[in-house]
Parts: sequence; C-alpha cells; structure tokens
Amino acid sequence: MKQLLGVLLLVGVILTWWKWLLLLAVVVLVVKAFPVALREFREEQAARKERAAEIAARADEQTAWVDAGDPRGIFGLYMPDNRMYPPYIAS
Repeated sequence: MKQLLGVLLLVGVILTWWKWLLLLAVVVLVVKAFPVALREFREEQAARKERAAEIAARADEQTAWVDAGDPRGIFGLYMPDNRMYPPYIAS
C-alpha cells in the first residue's frame, strides 16, 4: 500500500510541476552540454587557423619562387604537361 501511495504521490508531483521539471531538465542539459560544445568549437577554430597558416606559408614559398624566376611559383606543385610548355632549365 505504501508503494502505491508513493507512486501516486510521484505521479501527482510530476503532473502538477511538469513545466518546472522540464525547465530544470533543459537547464541541466545545457549546463552539461555547453562545455563540450565550446571545446569542440575551439578545436575546430584552431584547426582552421592552422590550415590558414599552412596556406599562407605555401603562398610565401611560391611568391619566392616567382621572384626567383622559377615556374613552380606560377604553377605550384602541379606542373603542366611538358608537351604544352618547355621544361624548366635552371641556370
């Protein structure tokens, strides 16, 4: 009988206070999930900055090649077919 009374009391509390209980559950979920989402955002942001730095370094290298007269500065690491362009001869 005590168990039935306890279950009825619990059901009554849930039905009476369901809005507040739902709000509490949402708050707890947000508090638990926010640090994880923030960490993932910061990791993604760091990866993007690293990728941008790699691209900038490659651009600087290719600019130096152009200044030196090396065709790799124009075409990058993927040279065109030799049938279309004469091969590069270092002097």
